[in-house]
Amino acid sequence: MSARWWTPLSIALILLSFIAFGFLSRRPLCIDSKFVEKIDRVSESGQTATVYRCGLHRAVPYDEEWSQSVIPLSRRIQSVEKFLESLAPQKGFVRVTVTEKDQPIFRIDDHEISMSLSFLTTPGSIEKALIKSWLRDHSGTSLAEHSVFEESLTDLLLFAVDGELSLVDPELKVGPDLNRTERWPFVVKSMAGYCRSSWRQFEHLKFCQTENLDHGVRDPNIIPLSLRPLLSQSMISAYMNLSLREQRRFLSSMISVLASLKFEEKEIGFSSMDSSQQSFVDVSFEISGVMRALGSAARAFEAKQSRSSFYFSKWVNEFTSQIEARGFSDQIGEAQLDHLVAFVGINSERHVAGLSKVAAKLTGAAIAITDKEQIYLLPSVEPVKKSLFNKLRASRMTLVNCGGVTLAELDKYSEMTDRLTVVENCDESVEINFEGLVSGEVGRFSLQNPQVSFVEIHLPSLHLALEKRKLNLATKLAMNFDNQNLNQALGWESPTYDANIKAYKANSAIEAFQVYRPRQKIN
Repeated sequence: MSARWWTPLSIALILLSFIAFGFLSRRPLCIDSKFVEKIDRVSESGQTATVYRCGLHRAVPYDEEWSQSVIPLSRRIQSVEKFLESLAPQKGFVRVTVTEKDQPIFRIDDHEISMSLSFLTTPGSIEKALIKSWLRDHSGTSLAEHSVFEESLTDLLLFAVDGELSLVDPELKVGPDLNRTERWPFVVKSMAGYCRSSWRQFEHLKFCQTENLDHGVRDPNIIPLSLRPLLSQSMISAYMNLSLREQRRFLSSMISVLASLKFEEKEIGFSSMDSSQQSFVDVSFEISGVMRALGSAARAFEAKQSRSSFYFSKWVNEFTSQIEARGFSDQIGEAQLDHLVAFVGINSERHVAGLSKVAAKLTGAAIAITDKEQIYLLPSVEPVKKSLFNKLRASRMTLVNCGGVTLAELDKYSEMTDRLTVVENCDESVEINFEGLVSGEVGRFSLQNPQVSFVEIHLPSLHLALEKRKLNLATKLAMNFDNQNLNQALGWESPTYDANIKAYKANSAIEAFQVYRPRQKIN
């Protein structure tokens, strides 16, 4: 009888022993980290669940959510820590507070990191925060005051960790695109355009949610951050152009450079002037300021005759080349374009969508639309203020108007381009196909728009005629081309009709007008 009870009792005791052993040997909830001291997760009701770094051996109450997430989170943290530690140790422990509230929070104050749960569970966010904290620890200047540079440098280091920029915006569900090359000045965005971009700064998500973007509300520190993709792509491309050995040497030199990095002080610019007075000059200053700061740091580093200085200088030279290849030439306030379409007295908005599609097809072409007050840097359909620009210069330009243009007005466009096509658009029901003009093919434009009158003008030749003949600058260029004084001044002869493009080719001593179609007569 006793043997019959002893067997199940023994089995039960053995099972209880295994359970007790499992409970006693269970590793407490902790973060495998050398940088992160603790992470607090604050619920919507205000309750806090904490995990400490494992080295502290702090016992904490069991938490189901931490139990499921602490191991993959530790792996993410360890990956970036191992990389940063190979460059330089963190100077102090980091504390992280995670809130479960719906509103987006992402903030770094020295060694205190605050973020909402949506960021913690999104790839790249905790890694980005740790890199930013590490950069601020080792920088000789306040990186927080140069946010676009800090963002781009963080992007570079995040890319260097595992060879990709694995960031995801928790709301847009997409990350920065390194495959689409950003060009100057098309990288510059309005507030609305910036807030809809996957390159927007995490710290600005709440601002982008709450501000009335469609009515031009803007934070003066945000517009420069639209430059981030230009700087980040240039930094990463410069890094990729180094050999693996050069990449390691460059990264190892970064600490010494950061400690001596200094930015020029500026009395004007986005950080100190009212947003209504900001200009394209100030956006240019942001880029040229970064280039000058890095160049000065490289020269100072070389003066110390450090072995690593060569690799940092090589990266700076590559970075400068990448910036210039993307269209920035340090000409303050000037925008160099391939084609500019200007609307005078004509509603430009109805043409934006169509021209944006054309620009998207012409990869790498710098195309813009402008009217009296704003400019669209295509293919973006978000306008920015025309007043931002000090000067616009285009290889070719199209002027769309109704009612004619005076010779004085035409001559002014010679400051912006050599080749100008004037297109008459008095009937808004007539849809104009600009694809031929934007592609630089006037004949193709003529065939695409058989009912539209136009003239292609070589402005330097027209300027020469105006100087020599002393014409009345108030004279309007009529699209029927029957102005005798103007024709005489140009040495105008009978034109040649080209049936292939259904337009006329002018014959004149001074080749100001080259290809044209006169206004069709109404019977």
